[in-house]
Amino acid sequence: MQCEQRAHARDREIRIAQQPCRVRQTKQLGEMNDVARALLAAGHREMRLMAVQPREEHNAGLVEARRRREHVTRQRNGRREDPIERRAIAGRERGQRSRCGGGDRIEDPEQRVVLLRETGILYEEKLRNSQLAFDRVLEAFVLEPSNEVLREDVERLAAKVNGWDRAFQAYAEAIERATHPDDANALRLHSGQALHRLGRTEEAIKQYLAVYEDRGDDAVAIAALEELYREAGKFRELLGILQRRGELESDVEVRKRLAYDTAQLWHENLGDADKAIEAYRNIPLEFGETELDAYRALDVLYEQEKRFGDLAETLEHRIDIGPESHEELAALKFRLASVLHKHLNDSARAIEIRCRWPPEN
Repeated sequence: MQCEQRAHARDREIRIAQQPCRVRQTKQLGEMNDVARALLAAGHREMRLMAVQPREEHNAGLVEARRRREHVTRQRNGRREDPIERRAIAGRERGQRSRCGGGDRIEDPEQRVVLLRETGILYEEKLRNSQLAFDRVLEAFVLEPSNEVLREDVERLAAKVNGWDRAFQAYAEAIERATHPDDANALRLHSGQALHRLGRTEEAIKQYLAVYEDRGDDAVAIAALEELYREAGKFRELLGILQRRGELESDVEVRKRLAYDTAQLWHENLGDADKAIEAYRNIPLEFGETELDAYRALDVLYEQEKRFGDLAETLEHRIDIGPESHEELAALKFRLASVLHKHLNDSARAIEIRCRWPPEN
């Protein structure tokens, strides 16, 4: 009796010890079943996709089969009809119909797109095959390039499999096939964004520039070109974009910033002092005499270019409009007197300006 009890206890211990292994085995079987189901689902969708034949190809096949049948009929001319040949021609015609008209055929392009994406997601998420997933999603994108979800799928998977060249080729073909300029421009903008993220600056500029040339007020294209031209060091092209932004912009502060950016580009990036001076002179004329930064920039440029007559004229103008403080007024008069004395040999005016200072200065 004791021996039987010990044997039962031992069996129970063995079963308890085997439980984790069984759980693992059950889990592994479950995972295998998931993969098997995913494979079956993907295979079923692939078969449905392979069964599809474009309508044009279907019609062409039926016409060809009909021509062959009529040709044989005309050639009989009284001789006995060959039953094998007749069955072969009829079979080819039925085959054409079955490939395009069978029970599981997908005629609606939208349904085909859905099926392609479902297959791609199965490959990506369940079967961990990013390449096949990319192939199916890209095929769906070619059929419906305006679909935002498909664009995101294509770009996500292209990054995984380094399929960017194929993706951009699909973009280019979709742009060529676009029946409306707005559709083509939308595709160019998305293509340009992807190219910019990848650092393919010149190609991105080409896409955005095509949009800008077609729609000169496209804010997205203009903003992107401004950024890309700065990155590429294309400052003359950037000047045109800044000018266009200034024409379209209604916010005064934004237009003022663009005016300063333009003047700075002429001075620091293009080394054209005359153009920079002209740009800085226009700022107070457009935005008011309180733009002291423009006058300070003009002071520096006039002195660098040794245009002391212009410098003296600007200093006198600033004195006339009235600085905000006595200290600033005194500094301007002192500088003007120095310019007149040292650079313009007009000591009399220099003395006159100094004598007109208030005693406290």
